Amino acid sequence: MSQISPPTAAIRKLPVSATAFEAYGRVFGNLQILARAAAFPFCLSFFLVGLAVLGRAQPVMAGLVAILGLAPYTIFGVTWHRVTLLGPQAGRPLLVAPWERRHWRFLGYLIAVTLISYGVAVTIMSLALTFAPQGPEDQAVFALAALAVIVIIMAYLAVRLCFVFPAVSVDEEYRLGHSWRHTKGQGLRLLAALMLSALPFVLLIWVASYVLDVLLFPAEPEAMSGAQLPGPPATVSAPAFALSQLMIVALNYVLMALMLSAISISFRSCTGWVPAGSGEAS
Repeated sequence: MSQISPPTAAIRKLPVSATAFEAYGRVFGNLQILARAAAFPFCLSFFLVGLAVLGRAQPVMAGLVAILGLAPYTIFGVTWHRVTLLGPQAGRPLLVAPWERRHWRFLGYLIAVTLISYGVAVTIMSLALTFAPQGPEDQAVFALAALAVIVIIMAYLAVRLCFVFPAVSVDEEYRLGHSWRHTKGQGLRLLAALMLSALPFVLLIWVASYVLDVLLFPAEPEAMSGAQLPGPPATVSAPAFALSQLMIVALNYVLMALMLSAISISFRSCTGWVPAGSGEAS
Protein backbone atom coordinates (compact mmCIF):
# COMPACT_ATOMS: atom_id res chain seq x y z
CA MET A 1 0.00 0.00 0.00
CA SER A 2 1.28 3.46 -0.82
CA GLN A 3 -0.22 5.13 2.23
CA ILE A 4 -1.60 4.05 5.60
CA SER A 5 -4.74 6.14 5.24
CA PRO A 6 -5.98 8.57 2.58
CA PRO A 7 -5.94 12.31 3.37
CA THR A 8 -9.13 13.80 4.78
CA ALA A 9 -9.58 16.18 1.84
CA ALA A 10 -7.96 17.20 -1.44
CA ILE A 11 -4.43 18.41 -0.74
CA ARG A 12 -4.38 20.86 -3.66
CA LYS A 13 -6.60 22.34 -6.36
CA LEU A 14 -6.68 20.36 -9.58
CA PRO A 15 -4.75 22.06 -12.42
CA VAL A 16 -7.25 21.74 -15.26
CA SER A 17 -5.21 22.41 -18.40
CA ALA A 18 -2.10 20.62 -17.07
CA THR A 19 -4.20 17.54 -16.34
CA ALA A 20 -5.62 17.45 -19.87
CA PHE A 21 -2.23 17.99 -21.50
CA GLU A 22 -0.65 15.26 -19.37
CA ALA A 23 -3.51 12.88 -20.29
CA TYR A 24 -2.76 13.39 -23.99
CA GLY A 25 0.94 12.86 -23.34
CA ARG A 26 0.28 9.65 -21.42
CA VAL A 27 -1.87 8.23 -24.21
CA PHE A 28 -0.07 9.35 -27.37
CA GLY A 29 3.34 8.89 -25.79
CA ASN A 30 2.56 5.23 -25.12
CA LEU A 31 0.69 4.07 -28.22
CA GLN A 32 2.39 0.68 -28.25
CA ILE A 33 1.35 0.09 -24.62
CA LEU A 34 -2.15 1.34 -25.45
CA ALA A 35 -2.46 -1.15 -28.31
CA ARG A 36 -1.35 -3.96 -26.02
CA ALA A 37 -3.70 -2.90 -23.20
CA ALA A 38 -6.69 -2.53 -25.54
CA ALA A 39 -6.16 -5.64 -27.69
CA PHE A 40 -8.20 -8.16 -25.69
CA PRO A 41 -11.02 -5.84 -24.46
CA PHE A 42 -11.23 -4.38 -27.99
CA CYS A 43 -11.90 -7.86 -29.38
CA LEU A 44 -14.59 -8.38 -26.75
CA SER A 45 -16.17 -5.03 -27.59
CA PHE A 46 -16.19 -5.75 -31.32
CA PHE A 47 -17.79 -9.14 -30.64
CA LEU A 48 -20.49 -7.36 -28.61
CA VAL A 49 -21.04 -4.91 -31.46
CA GLY A 50 -21.77 -7.92 -33.67
CA LEU A 51 -24.22 -9.29 -31.11
CA ALA A 52 -25.92 -5.90 -30.88
CA VAL A 53 -26.34 -5.74 -34.65
CA LEU A 54 -27.66 -9.30 -34.93
CA GLY A 55 -30.08 -8.85 -32.05
CA ARG A 56 -31.03 -5.21 -32.59
CA ALA A 57 -34.73 -6.01 -32.76
CA GLN A 58 -34.70 -7.92 -29.47
CA PRO A 59 -34.81 -5.83 -26.24
CA VAL A 60 -33.50 -8.77 -24.19
CA MET A 61 -30.43 -9.05 -26.40
CA ALA A 62 -29.83 -5.29 -26.18
CA GLY A 63 -29.96 -5.44 -22.39
CA LEU A 64 -27.64 -8.45 -22.31
CA VAL A 65 -25.11 -6.69 -24.56
CA ALA A 66 -25.20 -3.60 -22.34
CA ILE A 67 -24.47 -5.71 -19.25
CA LEU A 68 -21.73 -7.72 -20.95
CA GLY A 69 -20.20 -4.44 -22.14
CA LEU A 70 -19.12 -3.74 -18.56
CA ALA A 71 -16.54 -6.56 -18.80
CA PRO A 72 -14.25 -5.11 -21.52
CA TYR A 73 -14.53 -1.66 -19.94
CA THR A 74 -13.51 -3.10 -16.57
CA ILE A 75 -10.54 -4.97 -18.04
CA PHE A 76 -9.32 -1.93 -19.96
CA GLY A 77 -10.12 0.50 -17.14
CA VAL A 78 -8.09 -1.41 -14.55
CA THR A 79 -5.19 -1.87 -16.97
CA TRP A 80 -5.01 1.74 -18.12
CA HIS A 81 -5.36 3.23 -14.63
CA ARG A 82 -2.40 1.06 -13.62
CA VAL A 83 -0.37 2.14 -16.64
CA THR A 84 -1.04 5.81 -15.86
CA LEU A 85 -0.35 5.59 -12.12
CA LEU A 86 2.44 3.01 -12.03
CA GLY A 87 4.11 3.88 -15.32
CA PRO A 88 4.33 1.93 -18.58
CA GLN A 89 6.93 -0.46 -17.19
CA ALA A 90 5.55 -1.30 -13.73
CA GLY A 91 1.99 -1.23 -15.09
CA ARG A 92 2.86 -2.99 -18.35
CA PRO A 93 -0.27 -4.89 -19.42
CA LEU A 94 -0.52 -8.55 -20.32
CA LEU A 95 -2.15 -9.37 -23.64
CA VAL A 96 -4.81 -11.36 -21.74
CA ALA A 97 -4.86 -10.22 -18.14
CA PRO A 98 -6.31 -12.60 -15.52
CA TRP A 99 -9.48 -11.44 -13.79
CA GLU A 100 -8.43 -10.59 -10.24
CA ARG A 101 -9.86 -9.08 -7.05
CA ARG A 102 -9.17 -5.56 -8.34
CA HIS A 103 -11.41 -6.27 -11.35
CA TRP A 104 -14.29 -7.43 -9.14
CA ARG A 105 -13.94 -4.29 -7.01
CA PHE A 106 -13.79 -2.06 -10.09
CA LEU A 107 -16.87 -3.73 -11.57
CA GLY A 108 -18.74 -3.53 -8.26
CA TYR A 109 -18.09 0.20 -7.92
CA LEU A 110 -18.95 0.72 -11.58
CA ILE A 111 -22.35 -0.88 -11.01
CA ALA A 112 -22.81 1.06 -7.75
CA VAL A 113 -22.04 4.44 -9.34
CA THR A 114 -24.32 3.62 -12.28
CA LEU A 115 -27.19 2.69 -9.96
CA ILE A 116 -26.68 5.81 -7.84
CA SER A 117 -26.67 8.06 -10.93
CA TYR A 118 -29.73 6.46 -12.48
CA GLY A 119 -31.52 6.39 -9.14
CA VAL A 120 -31.05 10.14 -8.82
CA ALA A 121 -32.13 10.60 -12.46
CA VAL A 122 -35.33 8.61 -11.93
CA THR A 123 -36.10 10.56 -8.76
CA ILE A 124 -35.66 13.90 -10.52
CA MET A 125 -37.75 12.73 -13.47
CA SER A 126 -40.53 11.57 -11.13
CA LEU A 127 -40.55 14.98 -9.42
CA ALA A 128 -40.50 16.71 -12.79
CA LEU A 129 -43.52 14.71 -13.99
CA THR A 130 -45.36 15.59 -10.79
CA PHE A 131 -44.88 19.34 -11.27
CA ALA A 132 -44.93 19.44 -15.08
CA PRO A 133 -47.13 22.18 -16.63
CA GLN A 134 -50.22 21.22 -18.58
CA GLY A 135 -49.72 23.12 -21.85
CA PRO A 136 -47.96 21.12 -24.64
CA GLU A 137 -45.48 23.91 -25.43
CA ASP A 138 -44.69 24.44 -21.74
CA GLN A 139 -44.28 20.68 -21.32
CA ALA A 140 -41.67 20.55 -24.09
CA VAL A 141 -39.63 23.37 -22.55
CA PHE A 142 -40.01 21.86 -19.09
CA ALA A 143 -38.91 18.42 -20.35
CA LEU A 144 -35.77 19.87 -21.95
CA ALA A 145 -34.94 21.78 -18.77
CA ALA A 146 -35.47 18.65 -16.65
CA LEU A 147 -33.28 16.62 -19.01
CA ALA A 148 -30.51 19.23 -18.81
CA VAL A 149 -30.67 19.18 -14.99
CA ILE A 150 -30.51 15.37 -14.97
CA VAL A 151 -27.47 15.30 -17.29
CA ILE A 152 -25.62 17.91 -15.21
CA ILE A 153 -26.35 16.16 -11.92
CA MET A 154 -25.37 12.72 -13.29
CA ALA A 155 -22.10 14.14 -14.63
CA TYR A 156 -21.43 15.85 -11.30
CA LEU A 157 -22.07 12.65 -9.34
CA ALA A 158 -19.85 10.68 -11.71
CA VAL A 159 -16.85 12.98 -11.26
CA ARG A 160 -17.34 13.22 -7.48
CA LEU A 161 -17.18 9.41 -7.23
CA CYS A 162 -14.67 8.66 -9.98
CA PHE A 163 -11.51 8.52 -7.80
CA VAL A 164 -12.54 5.10 -6.54
CA PHE A 165 -11.66 3.58 -9.92
CA PRO A 166 -7.96 4.44 -10.15
CA ALA A 167 -7.62 3.70 -6.42
CA VAL A 168 -8.99 0.15 -6.58
CA SER A 169 -7.05 -0.47 -9.82
CA VAL A 170 -3.80 -0.09 -7.83
CA ASP A 171 -5.22 -2.12 -4.92
CA GLU A 172 -5.82 0.71 -2.46
CA GLU A 173 -8.42 0.21 0.28
CA TYR A 174 -10.49 3.10 -0.98
CA ARG A 175 -14.25 3.68 -1.01
CA LEU A 176 -16.86 6.00 -2.48
CA GLY A 177 -16.81 8.13 0.68
CA HIS A 178 -13.08 8.77 0.20
CA SER A 179 -13.71 9.92 -3.37
CA TRP A 180 -16.51 12.23 -2.25
CA ARG A 181 -14.24 13.88 0.33
CA HIS A 182 -11.25 14.17 -2.00
CA THR A 183 -13.31 15.79 -4.78
CA LYS A 184 -15.04 18.31 -2.48
CA GLY A 185 -14.60 21.72 -4.07
CA GLN A 186 -13.05 20.08 -7.15
CA GLY A 187 -16.20 19.04 -9.02
CA LEU A 188 -16.18 21.83 -11.61
CA ARG A 189 -12.42 21.52 -12.09
CA LEU A 190 -12.79 17.78 -12.65
CA LEU A 191 -15.59 18.31 -15.15
CA ALA A 192 -13.51 20.91 -16.98
CA ALA A 193 -10.42 18.67 -17.06
CA LEU A 194 -12.40 15.71 -18.41
CA MET A 195 -14.19 17.84 -21.01
CA LEU A 196 -10.89 19.39 -22.12
CA SER A 197 -9.42 15.90 -22.39
CA ALA A 198 -12.37 14.45 -24.28
CA LEU A 199 -13.78 17.16 -26.55
CA PRO A 200 -10.97 17.36 -29.14
CA PHE A 201 -11.07 13.62 -29.66
CA VAL A 202 -14.88 13.50 -29.61
CA LEU A 203 -14.83 16.00 -32.48
CA LEU A 204 -12.30 13.80 -34.28
CA ILE A 205 -14.59 10.77 -33.87
CA TRP A 206 -17.53 12.74 -35.29
CA VAL A 207 -15.46 13.82 -38.29
CA ALA A 208 -14.13 10.28 -38.78
CA SER A 209 -17.68 8.89 -38.59
CA TYR A 210 -18.87 11.30 -41.28
CA VAL A 211 -15.88 10.57 -43.53
CA LEU A 212 -16.45 6.82 -43.14
CA ASP A 213 -20.10 7.31 -44.04
CA VAL A 214 -19.17 9.14 -47.22
CA LEU A 215 -16.33 6.82 -48.26
CA LEU A 216 -17.90 3.46 -47.39
CA PHE A 217 -21.55 4.28 -48.05
CA PRO A 218 -21.54 6.83 -50.91
CA ALA A 219 -25.14 6.05 -51.86
CA GLU A 220 -26.39 6.41 -48.29
CA PRO A 221 -24.17 8.85 -46.34
CA GLU A 222 -26.46 8.56 -43.31
CA ALA A 223 -26.65 4.78 -43.34
CA MET A 224 -24.34 4.36 -40.36
CA SER A 225 -23.71 6.61 -37.40
CA GLY A 226 -20.70 6.09 -35.17
CA ALA A 227 -22.78 6.96 -32.14
CA GLN A 228 -25.28 4.15 -32.71
CA LEU A 229 -25.25 0.46 -33.48
CA PRO A 230 -27.78 -0.04 -36.29
CA GLY A 231 -27.67 -2.94 -38.65
CA PRO A 232 -26.23 -2.39 -42.13
CA PRO A 233 -28.79 -1.21 -44.69
CA ALA A 234 -29.60 -3.63 -47.48
CA THR A 235 -27.50 -1.63 -49.96
CA VAL A 236 -24.36 -1.70 -47.75
CA SER A 237 -21.93 -4.62 -47.88
CA ALA A 238 -21.26 -6.45 -44.63
CA PRO A 239 -17.45 -6.01 -44.91
CA ALA A 240 -17.82 -2.22 -45.33
CA PHE A 241 -20.13 -2.01 -42.34
CA ALA A 242 -17.79 -4.19 -40.24
CA LEU A 243 -14.79 -2.04 -41.19
CA SER A 244 -16.61 1.15 -40.21
CA GLN A 245 -17.58 -0.29 -36.83
CA LEU A 246 -14.04 -1.62 -36.31
CA MET A 247 -12.55 1.84 -36.78
CA ILE A 248 -15.13 3.58 -34.58
CA VAL A 249 -14.61 1.08 -31.74
CA ALA A 250 -10.84 1.60 -32.03
CA LEU A 251 -11.22 5.38 -31.82
CA ASN A 252 -13.51 4.99 -28.81
CA TYR A 253 -10.79 3.06 -26.99
CA VAL A 254 -8.40 5.96 -27.50
CA LEU A 255 -11.07 8.29 -26.12
CA MET A 256 -11.53 5.99 -23.11
CA ALA A 257 -7.79 6.00 -22.51
CA LEU A 258 -7.76 9.81 -22.48
CA MET A 259 -10.61 9.95 -19.96
CA LEU A 260 -9.09 7.25 -17.75
CA SER A 261 -5.71 8.98 -17.78
CA ALA A 262 -7.31 12.29 -16.83
CA ILE A 263 -9.10 10.63 -13.89
CA SER A 264 -5.92 8.90 -12.72
CA ILE A 265 -3.89 12.11 -12.96
CA SER A 266 -6.60 14.00 -11.07
CA PHE A 267 -6.65 11.30 -8.37
CA ARG A 268 -2.88 11.50 -7.96
CA SER A 269 -2.89 15.30 -7.94
CA CYS A 270 -5.71 15.74 -5.42
CA THR A 271 -4.74 12.95 -3.00
CA GLY A 272 -0.95 13.04 -3.29
CA TRP A 273 -0.93 9.32 -4.10
CA VAL A 274 2.44 7.77 -4.92
CA PRO A 275 3.29 4.12 -5.64
CA ALA A 276 4.37 1.98 -2.71
CA GLY A 277 8.14 1.96 -2.27
CA SER A 278 8.66 5.14 -4.29
CA GLY A 279 10.30 6.85 -1.36
CA GLU A 280 7.98 9.87 -1.64
CA ALA A 281 5.62 11.08 1.02
CA SER A 282 1.98 10.79 0.08
